[in-house]
Amino acid sequence: MCSKFMFVEPVLFLYNLYFYGSMPLVSQFVRHLIMTNKKEYSFNQMENSNGNNNSETCPATDATNSDSTDNPAVDAEASQILLIMHLAALMPAFLVVIFFGGFSDKKGRIPVLVMPMVGATFRMIFLIASCLYGLSMTLLVLSSLLDGFFGMSSLLLMGCFAYVSDVTDVAHRSYRTVLLEASGGLGVVLSHLVGGVLKDYIGYLWTYVILLGLVTITLIYIVFFLKESVNIIDHEASLSPITYLKNAFQLFAEKSDDRIKKISTLLMMFLISLVQLGSLDVQTLFLLKFPLCLTASWVGYFNAEDYVVSNLANWMFTKLLGNLFGDLGLVNLGCVFSVAYFLFFAFSYNLLMLFLVPVAGCAHMLPIPILRAYASKIVPAEKLGLMFASLAWMQMIGIVIGLVIQNEIYAATVSQQPQVVFIFNSSLYVCIILILCVYWGTDKAFKRRAGYENIPSED
Repeated sequence: MCSKFMFVEPVLFLYNLYFYGSMPLVSQFVRHLIMTNKKEYSFNQMENSNGNNNSETCPATDATNSDSTDNPAVDAEASQILLIMHLAALMPAFLVVIFFGGFSDKKGRIPVLVMPMVGATFRMIFLIASCLYGLSMTLLVLSSLLDGFFGMSSLLLMGCFAYVSDVTDVAHRSYRTVLLEASGGLGVVLSHLVGGVLKDYIGYLWTYVILLGLVTITLIYIVFFLKESVNIIDHEASLSPITYLKNAFQLFAEKSDDRIKKISTLLMMFLISLVQLGSLDVQTLFLLKFPLCLTASWVGYFNAEDYVVSNLANWMFTKLLGNLFGDLGLVNLGCVFSVAYFLFFAFSYNLLMLFLVPVAGCAHMLPIPILRAYASKIVPAEKLGLMFASLAWMQMIGIVIGLVIQNEIYAATVSQQPQVVFIFNSSLYVCIILILCVYWGTDKAFKRRAGYENIPSED
């Protein structure tokens, strides 16, 4: 029998390598299929056409030609279809995540980590079949729906962070959380560097086959090499989703000194997810259209730079300013950088300006991981799964609303002012900063540096 390990970091690394490698490709693939339907030449002709210039998105001189790659009608339709796909995935995931969050506290984290792998397998199989047989958009939506019923990335993140909290004490939890974030960040960076290049040189089909292989490797590691972190011998778990919904409500409704902290953490996760994660589709579409006209490779290079700079900035600001600002201060700092990020992104008209965007908004990804770390410190160990499930739930609600709002804004403004949606995001972040400042100034926990002083030293 093979020995098992208590390192969940490879799971998040491999899953992010798959997930963030597939996300921009799916956005481009949907647009690709729409362009194919509007053209007279075959899918294979488009699939095999490569080059440094993105012929699907960089316009021809004839603006009246429907083949023009700077086609607002195509962008608007792609935005709507991507919105439907995301909603199909996220709606069933709501109930799945809250159920398995509480369930995993009693029956273990391994089932929670296995389920997203099964959903990812279904999605990749459908995408591969679409490349081979030209399946309709309806079946792509169905693949998203199946992925959602298995919890997708929200369930996996909940399981990974709960697993780390299970196997580390409070004194070492911050270090292990940073290590987990770094592992996931490395997967994101590599996915963006490799995914676009693979698509440009071997096409969608074989890129999806490789991603399916990554999912399979991850599933093998979870089942055969990852040790369970929860003692399930004496636990009995309810199979009723209503029970876990009640438990989640009680977690935040019960009177305690940390009640305001818990509710505020959920609210901040919702608002920040609405803006940051709800913008992923429209950002990709913006990069593909005129005047940037990026290929899949260049989209990957930009995203890779963004994640490298952001992870370095996250580590630096947490290390240097964590004790001074506390958790709430770091979240607020990240929101300030997010305002700069979206404003610079909105007015990027060439490669130089675009690749300066991650520098201007270097810490724009800081708020969400800090909120997760903060949440792990304000609930007892036996309720960690429920807390992370609640965070994932609010994150999904934020993503759904953000996708609806931002895709609708982009579809309505893409023909005239496609940057409007990013200016809108900056405005929302200004509102979040004002809310945080009010709470930060009145929260007594800030005087204790948001929990840092109560955490034993690692020494």
